[in-house]
Amino acid sequence: MSFSELTKKYRPTLSEQQCASLDIIGECLREKNEVMNLTALTDEKGVGLLHFWDSLTLLDTSLFKDVNIIDIGCGGGFPSLPLALCAPDCVVTSNDATAKKLTFVAETAKKAGITNLKTLCGRAEELSHESKYRESFDIAVARGVARLNILSEWCMPFVWYCLLQYFLALENFPNMMRSHHHYQCHITQLMCLPLEHL
Repeated sequence: MSFSELTKKYRPTLSEQQCASLDIIGECLREKNEVMNLTALTDEKGVGLLHFWDSLTLLDTSLFKDVNIIDIGCGGGFPSLPLALCAPDCVVTSNDATAKKLTFVAETAKKAGITNLKTLCGRAEELSHESKYRESFDIAVARGVARLNILSEWCMPFVWYCLLQYFLALENFPNMMRSHHHYQCHITQLMCLPLEHL
């Protein structure tokens, strides 16, 4: 089984080229994880469902068309890498406080043929108050970074200036499970918060 096989099963719109690129990302992740702690998941099912498919649920919002996105605390590149791959008309900025992780993300993006991804090293809570980053993104996304109340404080300054801007948080609830052919996958709740309602 390839990394992209289960992802393709539950997101059948993926093209052959996108699946090939996801497989490259998966191989890079597994290889790099041997020398750097990027993720606890390196098997095909874990990566295909809990990294790739989970990240791509963001696209179900239909918000990701020609927008400027920042991924806060991207770690090993999720949701940045799958998102940039499958939303090629968007610009994705991967943010993390660890430079080595961002080096991995940038190198992996290049190998996978992703050209719309940039990196930004630093702590989100500090960068969001710098004038060149504050209120300069259309959408902020985050996955498994911090509690939602803390995450909101970190992310919202990046997008606050316009009522049409969004902050999306992927939050996992371990007590809510569903089975994909005996493989357990956390249900993902997508919180889409139009800032005009906050």
